[in-house]
Amino acid sequence: MKTFIKKMRNNYSYFPSEHIEPIQILENMNHPMIPKFISYDDESYTSEFIEGVSLGTYVRSSRDPVFGLRVIKDINNFMYNLSEYTKPFKAHWGIIDCQLSCDDIHEGNMLVTKDGRPYIIDFDQFGFFHQNDIFKLLQSANMRLCDSIRSSLLIATSDSHLKMVKARDFRIKELEDRLLSLV
Repeated sequence: MKTFIKKMRNNYSYFPSEHIEPIQILENMNHPMIPKFISYDDESYTSEFIEGVSLGTYVRSSRDPVFGLRVIKDINNFMYNLSEYTKPFKAHWGIIDCQLSCDDIHEGNMLVTKDGRPYIIDFDQFGFFHQNDIFKLLQSANMRLCDSIRSSLLIATSDSHLKMVKARDFRIKELEDRLLSLV
């Protein structure tokens, strides 16, 4: 089995350098968008290597808006499920219940396999955030992914149109050449 090793960076959660608990939760969720973890600590993690292309590249090549909508739905359900995990944070004014979420879900941190399975591939930005921030993180993930998917579909449509125009122009040139050769 091929593996992927990544060093952890601090995140913007209430526990910026604590990565073990969020990864343990991700591992126990056994979610289809999360690769299998081999090892992890607060400094790095090793997971199975996912062979695939970026989400944008996949959408451009497949030209499948239904796939894009399914990814958005799956990410929203995934982030909702994450928010069910809480951890108390002791502030000087009292205890705050923080919820598990991610501050870094975007096209560059998602790969899609040849068979169309999307995976999240970057895990150091998972952490426990203030309850009010969960909405901002969900909104950010949605905006990033929707913009990426929409742009990829537009580029794919534009590329397809350009190929049709080039094919038409080539055919016109062939016909012109044929007509000129008859004269």
